[in-house]
Amino acid sequence: MASVVTIGAMDEEMAVLAWSWAGREGWNPGVEDHRLLPLIDPAGCFAMHIGAGGIPRMIGTITAVDYGGYGFVGMLLMDPAFRAQGYGKRLVAQAAAHVAGLPNVGVDAVLPMVPIYEKLGLQRAYETVRYRFPEGTRLPTSQARRVEAADLEELIAYDAAVFGVSRDAFMRRWTGNARADAAVLRRNGRIVGFGVVRDCLSGRKVGPLFANGEVVAADLLGWLLNRRPDRHHDLDLPDLPGHGRSLVAGAASDFSCIRMYTGTSPRQDETRVFGNTTFEMG
Repeated sequence: MASVVTIGAMDEEMAVLAWSWAGREGWNPGVEDHRLLPLIDPAGCFAMHIGAGGIPRMIGTITAVDYGGYGFVGMLLMDPAFRAQGYGKRLVAQAAAHVAGLPNVGVDAVLPMVPIYEKLGLQRAYETVRYRFPEGTRLPTSQARRVEAADLEELIAYDAAVFGVSRDAFMRRWTGNARADAAVLRRNGRIVGFGVVRDCLSGRKVGPLFANGEVVAADLLGWLLNRRPDRHHDLDLPDLPGHGRSLVAGAASDFSCIRMYTGTSPRQDETRVFGNTTFEMG
């Protein structure tokens, strides 16, 4: 008798397991990501179970977040015992159905998944490379400061201009995370960049780091890394010609993803992205 396979909503207990799988795969997610991210679009967070009677076994997950006109697919994870058996394709189909009809859907694909997403109609945009700053790294900073409540509305608008759509609820939770630090930089009274760094399973991770130019990004990066110089830090930088090279001069890289889209609009303003928010949620 064939085992019963179901796909349903991912609850918090399932999310804890899913993000532990992400850690096992070397993605190094934030320690609070499993609490914060599913709140943005709970209807788009899926878990696959197998088995009838007793307690079904979770064997896969995927998220498909609708930010409001723009979707992002991530957290495609499978129990190793159930890989290469077609289950992952069923999860992808479930995610695709959730964001069907949106003008654009994005994904940060690990290299083996790129051909699969291409068959689904996604096109390569650019590679994003992860760089690691070792413990003890301190960088200069002069104008960046901590995000305050009075900054939030303008900061959300700035983020929308770079990300492509507004993600108000996400940004409020992301910048307010108790295990994170958020910085902003203003010139002539206007925000010209901001960044967030959060505690991860290993070290800390910077993201997003959005700025009007590399000088602004460098100042923000210094503020963020200097919060905890005793930890190593990861930064996911779009690999564009001449883009952000001075920021990562002292960092090593060992991991990358390919940003892919189904359409052309809305799309990030890559020239201002000096640190991807998260591979899991865009």
